[in-house]
Parts: sequence; structure tokens; C-alpha cells
Amino acid sequence: MKQIGILIAGIVLVIAIVIGISATGFLTLNQEKEDIDLGILLPLSGDAGAYGEEMKYIFDYTIKEINNKDGINNQKIKAIYEDTKCDGKEAVNALNKLININNIKVTTGWMCSGAVLSASHIAENNKIIILSSGAGSPEVSFAGEYTFRNFPSADLAGKKLSEVAINNNHNKISIISENTDYAIGFYKKFKEEFEGKKGKITSYNTFESEEKDFKTMLLKINTQDTDALFISVQTVVSLSNILKNIRELNIKKPIYFTEHITEEVLENFKEIIEGGIFVEAELERTEEFINLKRNIEEEYNFEFKELPEYYIASSYDAVYILKEVIEKCKGVNTECIKDELYSIKNRKGMTGNISMNQYGDVDVDFTIKVIRDGKIENLN
Repeated sequence: MKQIGILIAGIVLVIAIVIGISATGFLTLNQEKEDIDLGILLPLSGDAGAYGEEMKYIFDYTIKEINNKDGINNQKIKAIYEDTKCDGKEAVNALNKLININNIKVTTGWMCSGAVLSASHIAENNKIIILSSGAGSPEVSFAGEYTFRNFPSADLAGKKLSEVAINNNHNKISIISENTDYAIGFYKKFKEEFEGKKGKITSYNTFESEEKDFKTMLLKINTQDTDALFISVQTVVSLSNILKNIRELNIKKPIYFTEHITEEVLENFKEIIEGGIFVEAELERTEEFINLKRNIEEEYNFEFKELPEYYIASSYDAVYILKEVIEKCKGVNTECIKDELYSIKNRKGMTGNISMNQYGDVDVDFTIKVIRDGKIENLN
């Protein structure tokens, strides 16, 4: 009987081992690997909310695509979204929440430059990765060694736009700039290059993002000896409010813009912005990109209206870049991930060949665009 009891006990032990049950917890054959949490910070409300909502579709689609394959080292990506409202304080609160509550180590999204610049010191102190797919301020280049972006700095954009203004004999320009890090950073580079070519800034006018009435500012500008306007803004909402007042006051001046010319702006302000000039990050609309854009729209039953196409490509690339570096690091080791991000050279992506420089930036050219007959064309 004793031998039978020993035999039965042995069989039970074997069964326990086979199904992965152990009182010590070391045998975990049936235990699933944990998800890899990814913090995604976007403006999901406020004036920039329309951008964030469209970017969220891109991140959702990309993460689903990766998870339907092999994930990251056979682990699924779990997205944890936070709303920055395109505001520095909100971004700080959002990142602190992700760090302290969700134990997040890696983040992406970060459309607004002000959000990145306000929160980057927290990322630096906690060795948290920021990979922005949409922050353009030149200041982001100096935000810290854990802050990266696969979105171009406005440095080159401001330089190119100033060259066009000088070539058009618009040597005296009045500036209207939203008081945000992106808009001011763009303006500063434009001013530096413009004045370096003997151009003159006739007046510099700033406004807060919640401002909706620009008539006093515009009437003052209209009395000045100026050849053109340069409108540097963060959102389409701000641009639309300015253009509405320009139309109401019947001001006739050539206009230079940042990148916020959407189909809605074209439709609503066609006669005001005719001949207007702006810049866009250079993007080759390959068949692969066209299919990606269409697939996202079909997946979520919507149409991209607000977001410039480069953001679609850069957001898609950002998730795959993080997937690749986490795989190389065999896990979420942010010191290793940081080093791997700096080492990226000539990586083929939706945005083209991606290389990170010593500032954690990508080098991307810009295309000058002009509005002719209500359509956007390359400036010849």
C-alpha cells in the first residue's frame, strides 16, 4: 500500500509539472508574457484636439498591425493614452501619471512642442524615452538626451520660407505669432534668416491661443509700410480666426504661413489665401504610404481632414522604430533604447530614410507650397 501511495504521489507530481503548477511558482509553462506598455501623449481635446484624434487612429492601427504579427519579442503592445491638450502643464501632469501610476518607461506621440519642452526634464530625471512624431520647435533639439523626434525641426522651414520672401521682393514683413513654443520657434528662425538677408520685420505681434478677435492688431498692421504678412500659428483654429478677420477688414496683403493649410481652410478662405505660401516636410507619397492612409481611414470609417500627411507617416514610423529598438535591447531598458535610437542610420520608413543626429533629430527637407486657383501646388 505504501508503494502504491508513493506511485500515486509521483504521478500527481508529474502531472503538476506538465501543466505548469508548482507551489514554489517557478514552473510557469502556461504563464503568458506581460504586455509592453507604451505611453502615447496627444492633444485629445482643446483647439488641437482634431489633430490628436486623427493621430490616435494612426497609433491604434499601427499597434494593432504589430500585435497581429509577433508583437515585440512575442509580447503585445498595450497603448495607454493621455491628453496633453497641447498644454505644458497638462503634459507634465500626464507624464507624471504615466510614470507613477502606470510605470511607463517609453512614450511617443507628443505632437505639440510646448508639451515636449515642458515635460522633457521629467523624462530626463527619470530616464524615460520621449519619441515625438509631431513636435517641430527648434528648441526640442536641446530638450535632453532621452528626448527624440522623427519629425523635422522648423529650423530649415523658417530658413526656406525667408528665402522665398526675399526672392519675391517682400523685404518688409509684419509677423502675427501665436504664443506657443512651436509658433515662436518657427518665427525666430524665419526672423533670423530674413534679417540676415537684409529683410525688415515691420512689426511683431503675439497672441494667446484662446484669442479670437484680431481686428485691432490687423488694423494697426494695415497702417504700416509692409509688403506681406507672416502668420505663425499652432493650430488651424487660430489660423481660421485670423483669416476671418482679414476678410472682414478687406485687408489685401500677400501671406506666408506655417504648415496649417487644410482642405477646410482652402474651402472657407479661398479668396483670402490665394497666392499664399507655406512649407511642408518633404514626403514621398509612395504606393505603400497611399495604401496605409487608405487602410487607416477604412479601418476606422473616417477621413483625414486636419492632419498634414507627414504626421501620418511619422506616427506610423515611430511605433515601428520603438518596436525595433526594444527588440534589440531584449526588453524595456531605457539606457539601451536611448543608445539604439541615437545609432539609427538610413533606416527605411514611411517618411523616407531615417537617421538620428547627435540631438536626437532627423534631417528632413521641406517643400515650398503655393496656393493657386484654390489648390495647393509645389512652388516652381
